[in-house]
Amino acid sequence: MAIAIGEVYRASYCYGDNSAGNSNNINITCQEGFIYIKDIIAAGKPKSLDCPTFDHNTTPADKLKCCSYNESDCLATYTGSWDQFENMCNHQAECVGIPVIWGSNTCNETVFDSISNYMVIEYYCIPEGYNFGPCNSSEDCNDPAAVCNKTYCECQDGYTSFDAYDDCWKDGKLNGFCDNGNTPCSDANTQCDDMENRCICETGFSEWNNVCFEDGESLGYCDDITTCKGDNVQCNTTINRCVCTSGYSHYIKYCYEDGKLNGFCDNGNTPCSDTNTECDIAENRCICETGFSDWNNVCYEDGKLNGFCDSGDTQCSDINTECDILGSRCVCETGFSEWNTVCYEDGESFGYCNESITCKGDNLQCDTTIKRCICITGYSHYINNCYEDGNLNGFCDSGSTPCFDTNTECDTVDNRCKCETGFSAWNYVCYEDSKLNGFCDNGDTPCSDTNTECDIMENRCICKTGFSEWNNVCYEDGESHGHCDDLTTCKGDNLQCDATINRCVCISGYSHYIKYCYEDGKLNGFCDNGDTSCSDTNTKCDIVENRCKCKTGFSERNNVCYEDGKLNGFCDSGDTSCSDPDTECDIMENRCKCNASFSEWNNVCYEDGESLGYCGNIITCNGDNLACDSTLNRCFCITGYSHYIHKCYEDGRYNGHCNGIISCTENGTECDDTTNRCVCGVTYSSYQDHCYKDGELNGMCPSSNDCVDLNTVCDSEIGRCTCATGFSEYEGFCYKDGEIHGACDITSDCVDDNTVCSDGRCECITSFSEINGVCREDGTVGGYCNIDEDCQDANTVCNSVTLLCECTSTYSLYAGVCYKDGGLHGACEKTADCIDTPNTECIDYRCKCIDGYSDINNTCIEDGTLDGLCDVDINCTDDNTICNTDISPSTCVCDTGHTNILQNCELDGGLDGICDVDTDCTDENAVCIEHSSILGTNVCRCRDGYSNVDGICKQDNHLGGRCTGTSCLDDNAVCSSESICVCDEGFTVVADACMEDGSNGGVCTDDDDDGNGECNDDNAECIQDTLEQCDGINCQPGLCQCVAGYSMGVSGHCIKDGELGGHCNRDRDCSDVNANCGRLLFKCYCSTGFIEYHGVCIEDGNPGGHCFSNNTCSGSHTIGKDGTCECNDVRQYSLNTDTLACEREDDYINGKCSTNTCIDIHASCIDSMCVCNVGYVQTNGQCTQGDTSSVTSCNGSSAYNKLEPDCPSDTTSVVMDTYQRVKPASLDCAPEMNTDNDTVFTTCCSPEANDCRLEGSGNDVCAPEQLTGQYTTYNVMEYICVSDDSLIAIDDDDETTGNVIYVTNPRESTGGSAMEKCSVQANCKTDIVIYGEYVKLNQANNVCTQYLIIGNVTYGCNNSTQLTHTVTSGFFMFKLSNPDDNGRFVVRINATNQFADLTVSCGDNAEASGTKPDNSCDPTTGHWIPIIIGAVIGVLALLIVAASVIFRKKIKRKLCPSQEPEKGPVDPTPMNRRFEGGIPASVGTPSLMAVPWKNTGGWSPMNEKFKRNAATDLPKAGTLPPIIRNGTAPSANSISPAKPLERKMSIAEQLRNSQKENDQNKHKNSDEKKKKRAKKLRKAKIGIMAKSAFELPKQGMNNSSPGVFKPNSNFYQNPQTPMANGIPNHSQSLRGSISNMPYVHPLPTNVPAPHPPPNRLPPVREPTSFNASLHEGQMNGGPNISGQSSLRSIPGNSLRSNEMMSSVRSVTSVPSTPGRPPFVRQSSRN
Repeated sequence: MAIAIGEVYRASYCYGDNSAGNSNNINITCQEGFIYIKDIIAAGKPKSLDCPTFDHNTTPADKLKCCSYNESDCLATYTGSWDQFENMCNHQAECVGIPVIWGSNTCNETVFDSISNYMVIEYYCIPEGYNFGPCNSSEDCNDPAAVCNKTYCECQDGYTSFDAYDDCWKDGKLNGFCDNGNTPCSDANTQCDDMENRCICETGFSEWNNVCFEDGESLGYCDDITTCKGDNVQCNTTINRCVCTSGYSHYIKYCYEDGKLNGFCDNGNTPCSDTNTECDIAENRCICETGFSDWNNVCYEDGKLNGFCDSGDTQCSDINTECDILGSRCVCETGFSEWNTVCYEDGESFGYCNESITCKGDNLQCDTTIKRCICITGYSHYINNCYEDGNLNGFCDSGSTPCFDTNTECDTVDNRCKCETGFSAWNYVCYEDSKLNGFCDNGDTPCSDTNTECDIMENRCICKTGFSEWNNVCYEDGESHGHCDDLTTCKGDNLQCDATINRCVCISGYSHYIKYCYEDGKLNGFCDNGDTSCSDTNTKCDIVENRCKCKTGFSERNNVCYEDGKLNGFCDSGDTSCSDPDTECDIMENRCKCNASFSEWNNVCYEDGESLGYCGNIITCNGDNLACDSTLNRCFCITGYSHYIHKCYEDGRYNGHCNGIISCTENGTECDDTTNRCVCGVTYSSYQDHCYKDGELNGMCPSSNDCVDLNTVCDSEIGRCTCATGFSEYEGFCYKDGEIHGACDITSDCVDDNTVCSDGRCECITSFSEINGVCREDGTVGGYCNIDEDCQDANTVCNSVTLLCECTSTYSLYAGVCYKDGGLHGACEKTADCIDTPNTECIDYRCKCIDGYSDINNTCIEDGTLDGLCDVDINCTDDNTICNTDISPSTCVCDTGHTNILQNCELDGGLDGICDVDTDCTDENAVCIEHSSILGTNVCRCRDGYSNVDGICKQDNHLGGRCTGTSCLDDNAVCSSESICVCDEGFTVVADACMEDGSNGGVCTDDDDDGNGECNDDNAECIQDTLEQCDGINCQPGLCQCVAGYSMGVSGHCIKDGELGGHCNRDRDCSDVNANCGRLLFKCYCSTGFIEYHGVCIEDGNPGGHCFSNNTCSGSHTIGKDGTCECNDVRQYSLNTDTLACEREDDYINGKCSTNTCIDIHASCIDSMCVCNVGYVQTNGQCTQGDTSSVTSCNGSSAYNKLEPDCPSDTTSVVMDTYQRVKPASLDCAPEMNTDNDTVFTTCCSPEANDCRLEGSGNDVCAPEQLTGQYTTYNVMEYICVSDDSLIAIDDDDETTGNVIYVTNPRESTGGSAMEKCSVQANCKTDIVIYGEYVKLNQANNVCTQYLIIGNVTYGCNNSTQLTHTVTSGFFMFKLSNPDDNGRFVVRINATNQFADLTVSCGDNAEASGTKPDNSCDPTTGHWIPIIIGAVIGVLALLIVAASVIFRKKIKRKLCPSQEPEKGPVDPTPMNRRFEGGIPASVGTPSLMAVPWKNTGGWSPMNEKFKRNAATDLPKAGTLPPIIRNGTAPSANSISPAKPLERKMSIAEQLRNSQKENDQNKHKNSDEKKKKRAKKLRKAKIGIMAKSAFELPKQGMNNSSPGVFKPNSNFYQNPQTPMANGIPNHSQSLRGSISNMPYVHPLPTNVPAPHPPPNRLPPVREPTSFNASLHEGQMNGGPNISGQSSLRSIPGNSLRSNEMMSSVRSVTSVPSTPGRPPFVRQSSRN
């Protein structure tokens, strides 16, 4: 129900309400006018009314209560699309079936439901004539800018109306449409309102009568705050506008006085009184007269100073003025100023002057009062100068001051001396007008002197360009009396340049006359009655001028005397006229000259273009046999012709040349020997340049009986035979008038076909020729031709004899057309011959159409079909055809709206139907193009990429479109046998996409045909389709949709709300803390800086996440590739999808494994992890011999260029050395590794046998010859893995306990403390040895600023680099001074008794004093008891393993019959051993940590016992070099038999398990300590993080090759100089190994070990007991017989100290060796 509210109507309905008889729809009607929707409202009722929300079907409501409008309801404009409502309702009188909408309420949720209860539509009923109202034509529309759009009024293009009843406003103008792009606001003081896209007044302006006026100005806004600020203005408080006071009126923005310029006027009491003004009756406004314009309220003449000007027709004409284009005003030029409406130059008379601008003209002085230059006494101002009184331009009067200058007189009006009438001034001299230097103009006063022209700018006669003045005459430069100089030479004959006067003068014997030098005695030359008389013809001497002149009756022209009345002679209009042929008198020159179109040649006039006449430019030689001589510009006879009278005659023809060689060949001619011309012979007479025989046509005749030619008679008047009456001559014959070649006046006189009256004769029309008295078309059958190609008719050729077109063979002529024999109209003998045209038979030897078919355009077309014969419409049987009876014969044609396209009646605008533009085509994917077979016809065809499929344009290679092979692009679409893209098997089209059956959004499956659909997704259900989404029908049995609580994700699966890709309303709905709720689709997406990976939001830099800006990643063992962080596959890392961390791949070092699956032959599977065997460490993830693990990389941008140590879990890498090695040039490695090719990286960035060390000392350092030419370096980092429990930083407020402890200083500042310290306390009697693994204290200006203090001993910069210190008291303090300086250190603190524990407390936990323990270190107490028990269990386990080894083959054959055959004998060398010692379970995946010494000064370990020996460390090419310090690789003799090794390994496993159990019990009740420990580790790991990558210096040496890295000189010479990137370079001697030490006798066990000397380790004490399996040298502390170093304590993946020593002791029963550092690898050396 609609309720009228003034001009607005309102209708409201509930969703589902059936009261209107149309479920869910609204019907609105206008009794008068058209509907225009004003607002659409989703309205809500208060909860208190208990009205249902949007669905009122299932819950019927009280319509009056719940569905009617109330202002107190929750009313909100509907924010969805209005398109459907506006399209259905606007511009209509009635709107039926509008769907009811609902929306979310925005009101108080405690009062109103969150969803609307009903809908409201507010609308206007626009009357006829208003915008959006009804109309029949544009005249019905009230607004002048509106037009009638079929049925309703709307604004025309360029105008916009913003609401009902609104006017049409011009776009870009005030109140009109605008945007910030193509339609800005152009009215003054307007701006574009971006919200409404409408032009409004700028801030500070308000609208009045559609104009923006400034507030406070005339017609601007005013109130108590905004006052009127203009003159003659007052505020009208009624309208709040500034209005003019009485006697003034408003114009533009000011108030003007009535009767004055811009003020009010009329033709009565208020006329315009200002100068040059008039009253504009239309506006009642005083305006400037025509030709004047307003400037500062004064009317100035246009083009004058202050007047209007522009760059077009109105230029500034006043002197010294220019046009100000911006203001369109004439202003004074720069350097000039205005005085009394004249522009005067500054400093000149009446010009401006001041202290800086002085008066520069003569007779001037500055009047400081008016700041103007004025004349001194006796002089007066005129124009721009001061002139003396009585002289030209000076003051004069009729009394005492007359004018003295020549040709001047006193102007008594101005009292100025001026030139007399007929004279004008130039350079203060009066010259006669029209004469040189005198006045001139383009009108009545032109310049009359020779070689002068009028200077229009100055209106003065001046010499023309190229002429100069001499004695008031203009002479041409370079001519006689003309100017000459170095550039302008004298060019006339007999001239020379007088450099004194720069004038051309005559040479001796010649004299000047007018402008040339003439020879004395010749015409115009000097003469006298004495020695110099006149010698030229018809000349005499003029005694007065002493010049030779023409005699009486002769006159000069071009220095020749011609007779008067003859060509070139004198003539006039009186007694002396021109008597020569073709001449006339030139009255201007009084000379006889040739008539127009004639020219002179050899003093005779010849017609232009004729023989001997002029030719050139546009005049060509139009006579026969003439050619233009371009040199002489004359028409001459061509070769073989000669001139006679005015024509060219052919030699040997009548009037042509003849002689003894050339005879007369024309009929009736003979040669006249006198004139050498051909003349008519006897019985012949001349007529029209030909000789005709008497009695023949044109020949002489006495009577008609004498004329013998057909149709001729004798013309008695001329005595010649002519054509009889009704006949006329043509080419020697008489033709009847009106027939071909006969006479005619107009074309209608010509009676023959294809003729036209041309030049009075009937001739064949163009392209037709006479053939036997008939005009036939050239190239048609019977017409003229030259070659076959000339014959245009089908099946014709040119007869080379007759030169006529005729039918080709097998074709015959019928009704003027060549038809093929056997075709329609072609020749035949029987019906069987008619085979070329369907539906024909042979009748009268011609093929004709059979019954029921008719000849239509040479085709037999069936009657009743398209183009076939018919009588009425019902006869036409083809689709869309009717019978056209308006033509004869009547034929079937296409119906209205259809067009014949290739014999099909196609719908206009339909596919293949005709069109003019693309919009004519009804298919949205069709375009209008020219038909490929019908030129000039445009048809609708599918645009590129679309094809016609069943009358619809379908996109190629998409569903329903054309395809070939596998070209279908839509997902799950294939190309059918009909070459149409269809859904693959198991897929169905749903909403124009192939959806998998049973998938979300796809058709439900129904395998059991029970009609109940099933879905593949557990969280989906089958819902009935009501929208006909399956190719226009409802999908059966239904469509799969997500159940409640789930929504479709981008993967197509149902995702639980809140999970990634699932539905959400706000951020907190997303379960992943790193996800946000997208406001576009309301789904959970990863936040900025995160990316989804395996259902989790991964932060940038971590595995699976995006790389940082420089393609780097922060995750451990990750590399950046193509913007994504991946695991380092070169180092065999892959992603653990559970932990989302990079872990070693199974069966690689530190990777997971099962028994005997480790790929590396020097690795064993311990605790399901591959670890290197004893004596082996990691090199780039592979097991090599040595003490320290290493990792390598190259320089460059490759993602693999990372130096990242690999340590087991619960351990931390400690870098021991960084250096560079060199690749030989033979490998062709690039200077930088910029590729991600893993093979190239492994080849060029991994150690090989032929590599050498770039710096340092030792056998493996590169020799000079190895550094000659091209080579490439790569980087090496050596490190060890230290247990987290054995590591502490000196500034940690914490403590740790163990047999071996590492202490370092962190990288970051410690906070400014002057001293950091740790206390070390042993729990039992033991010596404590401190080793400086790396010490480099800070120096400044060669002064040490840091010290390490151990007890009472101070170590500085010089004595700390190879620190070894022993403490016997069981307690000491360890201190570092100035910790914030740049020094760095790593020290290892060792209890010599392997059963002793050291407690290291640092920072605030450090103890000031300690105790010297007096108890012995008892292995049967403390934490060793579980280890011993474990050892016993291990022995038993070892026995079991040994038995299994002995009988392993039998067991294997019994239990594993399907395994592979046993491999051959095992090589006993270390490189081929798989199981050579117990490997601790603590070996695991390393943690990536920062390098503690990465600083500007550079730092690396100085302990040279970790340097390599190239001679012994590097294996052969193709294998990884072992990294072994200070010794050779172990020999086969140093390795124990296999069985004890296997037994040791088994016991080691048992001991490790026992130790692990013990550790668990030990720490079970120490949660607080674990927390403190975790805190310490976090801090310590920052300080000792391994360096992940470094780059080399890029300086070159003299022997460098392009692109090769070479170190600079400092690299070798200065061991303290860091590299450019912070990696130090050190080169020191290797510390001696035990094998190189002097033999030391064993000491008594009760004698403490002495402090070792510099560069020495503590002495080795004699063991208290020994095992027979030990080598003698080892038992007695003597040299190591195997040659192996025993110095390295903790290899890259060695056991923990306690575990290792307990294992060794348990197996060998060897007690502690107090002098030996712990962690000696005895298990592989015994």
